[in-house]
Amino acid sequence: MKLDRKGRIVAAAAVVVVVVVAAAALAWSRRGWVSYPTAEVVNVRNVHDYKGKPLCQACHLERDARIKADPVVLCQRCHTFGHGNHPVRVAAKKAVSDLPLWAKDQVVCHTCHDPHDVRRRKGGLRLAFNELCDRCHPGH
Repeated sequence: MKLDRKGRIVAAAAVVVVVVVAAAALAWSRRGWVSYPTAEVVNVRNVHDYKGKPLCQACHLERDARIKADPVVLCQRCHTFGHGNHPVRVAAKKAVSDLPLWAKDQVVCHTCHDPHDVRRRKGGLRLAFNELCDRCHPGH
């Protein structure tokens, strides 16, 4: 079958998409995902630091970047929110490029906290406390 110019462009684009998706899947699989038997991890006290790294299966679908549930619900399994915590599920007034938001630009736990590297800074914050606050609340 001989393709015209448009057909060749579409075919080339499809090949590029397949290569990019395959590369992303490979990169994800090499991030260090280890599946542990449920009986081994059922009583893990700190899912952020199990055997020296996060316990992926606690929050993520098996070998998938997607999380199992709403991120705030996942965090509340272990963490309690009290007076002084930043509100969650509120729309950010402005998007900040290096702070992740949830659906509809909502601020959630992982906007400020890095669940994959809780040892880098106190409280698992993505940035130093004042610098982090200043990203969304300059001058406060």
